[in-house]
Amino acid sequence: MRSPGAKFWTILTVAVGILTGVLVYRYLSALQAATDDSSMVNVVVARVRIPRDTKISPEMIRVSQIPSKYVHPMAVNDPQDVVDRYATQEFWPGEPILKGQVASEKAANELPYKIPSGKRAITIAVNSVTGVAGHIKPGHYVDVLVSYQVSERVEDVRVSTVLQKVLVLAVGSDLQKKEGVQQAETVTLAVKPEEAQMLFMAESVGRIKLVLRPAGEDGELRLPTIDRRSLLMQP
Repeated sequence: MRSPGAKFWTILTVAVGILTGVLVYRYLSALQAATDDSSMVNVVVARVRIPRDTKISPEMIRVSQIPSKYVHPMAVNDPQDVVDRYATQEFWPGEPILKGQVASEKAANELPYKIPSGKRAITIAVNSVTGVAGHIKPGHYVDVLVSYQVSERVEDVRVSTVLQKVLVLAVGSDLQKKEGVQQAETVTLAVKPEEAQMLFMAESVGRIKLVLRPAGEDGELRLPTIDRRSLLMQP
């Protein structure tokens, strides 16, 4: 016959086992509920690399299921909201497409959608000479030169290349590419915020001239500032 102490421990062990089972069951139930709450949501993602300004076709995208708690609030859920619209930025395979990253053809031609990420649009005045005789078109790249005086003496003129490989966003007020030479009075450039300050200062203190770069040339040169003396010393 068991002693009262042994019987007590037996009952306690059974009770602890039952309690443990109940707690495990409740934990697993809560975990399952959390999983159910995190239901899968359809999200439109890029199937292939989609360059900026590309008209998106059904073959370029796919629908991926993502847990709702990980879905961006601006994610696109319906492929029809993307097809036949234009990418306002570059997309990589598997990258979710967000609302605001695609635009209609009309909106895609507006200036804000043409500005690369991290850049700003700034417009400078040009003429047929400073603007390369009207041969500059949107999509071209230019270098920016500025000439300025450091004193009132005529010989104290300096010329510096302040920016290189700058993207042309627009020529005049027309954002569309047109055939023929345009004699525009302004050119809009895409520059970094700090470059916009530099360009505004250059236009304020001197004269700006644009230099058209050859197509496909990516390099940048280390060019010194020149003055009248260094010009006369050239061989």
